[in-house]
Amino acid sequence: MDKPYLKKDSKKVFSCPWFSINQTSFTRKYTNLTYYANLTYNIVEKEDSVFIIPVLNSKIVLVKLFRYPTDKWSLELPAGGTDGETPIYAALRELQEETGYSTNSIKKIKEFYIAPGITNNKCHIFLAENLIKTDNNKQEEEGIVSLEKLSISNIDDYINKGIINDGPTITCLYYYKLYEKQRLR
Repeated sequence: MDKPYLKKDSKKVFSCPWFSINQTSFTRKYTNLTYYANLTYNIVEKEDSVFIIPVLNSKIVLVKLFRYPTDKWSLELPAGGTDGETPIYAALRELQEETGYSTNSIKKIKEFYIAPGITNNKCHIFLAENLIKTDNNKQEEEGIVSLEKLSISNIDDYINKGIINDGPTITCLYYYKLYEKQRLR
């Protein structure tokens, strides 16, 4: 299927170490209509992200940290940017930095776009099993105050009660449950 737009130009209007915003002008033909529209769109450009589902003794290891944009504490999966690495290496690094665990058993189970209406950021979900505790982490630097181990059977309850309310974490846990259901077949 052809793209319904023709890109005219794009310019970076903001940049910081974590993302940039590009303003793009384009012409769009509306489906089955004879007129065109000239539009401007702001796109948050961000490198790919990794989310890790660390499973230890049938429990998922989550990180607790304060999120300033919401002014609330958040319980989330370990995650971060790829920082120029392949997604699997970034996942291993983020697992170590945020939880202090390492593994030799990591598998990509899915990928998704976090908010395709505003950003190009693709999220890669990894399942990490056979975790090995180390003394090497960057929890304090990352703002992580504790690790919480969630029983897999309590995932839905934590989401329904709003204990877990981070959108990407909820999405990853949903895909994890589908993965486990398929794996048990």
